[in-house]
Amino acid sequence: MNRLEQQSLNLSKDEIELHKRLRDAQYCLIKELRDKFKQAIFDLDKKRLISDGYYLQWKVRQHPNELVSYNNQQTSIGIVTLESEV
Repeated sequence: MNRLEQQSLNLSKDEIELHKRLRDAQYCLIKELRDKFKQAIFDLDKKRLISDGYYLQWKVRQHPNELVSYNNQQTSIGIVTLESEV
C-alpha cells in the first residue's frame, strides 16, 4: 500500500474528515443536485451522503480493487462519485 492510499484510508475512518470530504464534493455539484443534499443523511459505514434518490459515494480511487495506474489514480483524500439509487 502506498503513502497516498494510506492517507486516503485514514481519512475514510475519521467521521469528521469523511463527512467534510463528502460535503466539499456536494458543493461541486450543479445547484439543482446540490440542493437535493441539503437534508442529506451521512452513513459512515457505507461512506456516503444519502439524499432523495442520489448519494455521494466516497472511494479510495475510481476502481478500488484494481492497481493504481494513470487511469486509476490515487489521491490522499480519495474520490467521491455521484450515484443514483434507482
